[in-house]
Amino acid sequence: MYPLKGILICPLCHTPLRGTAPTDGSGKPSPRYCCNTKGHGSISTNEAHNLFNEFLYSITPTDEAIKLFKTIVNKMLKKQVLESTKIAHNIQEQIDKIEQRKINTLCKFADGTITAEEKDLIVNKCNSDMSYKQLELDEANSHKLIAESQVEYVCNFMTMPAKMWRDAGFESKVTLEKMIFLNGLEFDIKARKFGTEQISPIFSVISPKKSPKGSNNGVWCARYDSNVRPSVPQTDALSS
Repeated sequence: MYPLKGILICPLCHTPLRGTAPTDGSGKPSPRYCCNTKGHGSISTNEAHNLFNEFLYSITPTDEAIKLFKTIVNKMLKKQVLESTKIAHNIQEQIDKIEQRKINTLCKFADGTITAEEKDLIVNKCNSDMSYKQLELDEANSHKLIAESQVEYVCNFMTMPAKMWRDAGFESKVTLEKMIFLNGLEFDIKARKFGTEQISPIFSVISPKKSPKGSNNGVWCARYDSNVRPSVPQTDALSS
């Protein structure tokens, strides 16, 4: 019911907003976020969630910015993949040499030029070295696959943070918030203004779709007029 509890911080007293549910005139609970400090205000969860949804939308990069970001990162990854391929090739050559040494040792034992004890010592050492080198080879080969999947995930994440938050369950909402706002997100209840100096690097390095209004000194913030709302999907205060 209160996915923003612990994330939203009062800019006046720097304490996290808490969730509460006082009853309205009809006796029904009215979920709200409020500051513990008297006079700093409170806001319904429904409005807070909608404003937060709008704020996520405001920091979403443009399609052009994401396309450029993806192009740049993929160029960097191609260099890394080439390097990983070279490393994997070198490791495979080392494995082949160890395998050949093992074969030569078995041949020498069959010819009677070395003892069984000498043969076992060398073969065991070869097996140990090959196991270690195989781990290195697997790691080198996995780098390019991990890198490619990470780029796609990051780009998808950047294009739709608002939608991901709206559709997520409670725990996923909280996880997503912590991923984007590293040290929480200030929220001036009375001014309906968000602000943070610590936004995730994957957002801070790319231009937002809508430049947040009222930003200064590197602070990301957005002001919203209660009578004007951007045309973005609204969320439900009572959803997870």
